[in-house]
Amino acid sequence: GLLVIDEKSRITVYKPSMKDVEDIYQCRMALESLAAGLATRLATDEELQIIEKTLNEVKSYLEENEERDNEVLINLNGEFHELIMHFSKNKRLEKQLLHLRSLIQYYRTLNFRNIGEEDRGLVMLEEHSEIFDEMIKRNEKKASALMAEHISNDLIHLKTLMSMS
Repeated sequence: GLLVIDEKSRITVYKPSMKDVEDIYQCRMALESLAAGLATRLATDEELQIIEKTLNEVKSYLEENEERDNEVLINLNGEFHELIMHFSKNKRLEKQLLHLRSLIQYYRTLNFRNIGEEDRGLVMLEEHSEIFDEMIKRNEKKASALMAEHISNDLIHLKTLMSMS
């Protein structure tokens, strides 16, 4: 999705429009909130421990590094979302999300810039921890709703960044 073929068969690099960003994030909200609900119900305790390990890596990284490499946080963020997708145990859902993967990664990279005093790493950790807490409680509806809210918050942040450019 990062290379686009136009009507004259020319290949160009994808340039995001606000409408496209909204469309992609709407798809993410629907798909990833479903994945969070399914993973809450279907993931084994051992699989939930794998997700928790990723959250602990983020927490340790944030505590130990005042100067942060956003690439590390972007990768850990992606790992959290991909683990939930995988532990949803729905191959069709996973295929749909993988179809959007390169665009999602592109937007994650853009979206990891702070606005003002905000610390995106801490925001990500807090929202992911809230989702995970509901997964541990096996509260499908709440985990699903929090995932949708998390992605909606990302969309708002990204739209703000894009409007500043």
